[in-house]
Amino acid sequence: MHSLPYWRLSGFYFFHFAVLGAFVPYWSLYLQSLSFSALQIGILMSLLLVTRIFAPTAWGWL
Repeated sequence: MHSLPYWRLSGFYFFHFAVLGAFVPYWSLYLQSLSFSALQIGILMSLLLVTRIFAPTAWGWL
């Protein structure tokens, strides 16, 4: 009876990391095909990691 939130959270994490796993490896190649420089690609790729540092803190302040 109480397992519904567990499955919702498990499903969310599964799809979240599945999308990231499918998206991130090819995103830099896509940006390279759009003539982004290596520095620009590196900055954009690092934004994913930087948001993982600051987003939980910002979410906690809400």
